Amino acid sequence: MLAPGAVSLITDVSSEMVTAVLPLYVVAGLGLPGDYGSDLWAVRADGTGTARRLMTSAVAPAYLG
Repeated sequence: MLAPGAVSLITDVSSEMVTAVLPLYVVAGLGLPGDYGSDLWAVRADGTGTARRLMTSAVAPAYLG
C-alpha cells in the first residue's frame, strides 16, 4: 500500500520540476525572446463580429481575471 503513494509523490515532484525549468529552457536552450508566446484572441461564440486581441504574448495557461 505504500508503493502507490511513493510513485505518486515521485511523479508529482518530477512534473513540478519540469514546469519550473521550462521557461529557462525556452529562453536559454531554444534562444527565444523572453516575451515569447501567442496572442490571445476573443471571438463571439456565434461567429458574428470581429476578433479582438485580449492579450499579446500570452503563454498558457493565461489568466483573465
